[in-house]
Amino acid sequence: MSVNIEEIGKQLKESLNTDVAIIDKYGFILSSSLIDFKKGGVLSTTLLDFINARSRVALELNSEEINSLVLTISGTNFVFTYGKQLFIMTKIPDHVDLSEFLPSINRFITILDKSSSSIEIEDFKEFDISDELIKIEKEIEDETTRNEKKYVIFTDIVKHINEL
Repeated sequence: MSVNIEEIGKQLKESLNTDVAIIDKYGFILSSSLIDFKKGGVLSTTLLDFINARSRVALELNSEEINSLVLTISGTNFVFTYGKQLFIMTKIPDHVDLSEFLPSINRFITILDKSSSSIEIEDFKEFDISDELIKIEKEIEDETTRNEKKYVIFTDIVKHINEL
């Protein structure tokens, strides 16, 4: 069964009346209406580490798992709701009652997670690292050449002082 994540994201945005992003467990953004998180992008490692810290936090709280985390920034709540394969990030204004919102989104991620156990990223771009390696080698060579020229004057000064 094929799941259209993009369409699900649009429906979520309409039904919840808020911006939504659906992200896989590796941080790939599969669908998004959030301005700073475009579809096809990848979450920063800092944000992904924060999101993945839920299992450590659950252990500290003597709990089996955490279903949702809420991060409040400047009057806006960012709600991270977790499944096994996916999580949903929503941007909720602070006037919305989270106690009414969270059960619905938790049920939804459970259903979505069951039906998406094998979601494939269709537009995954190949990255040719050989070009990057050539650039790095060139930069190292240039830096080495600059450093050799930089210290020539010191060796000339030392030779001159030794001759005196």
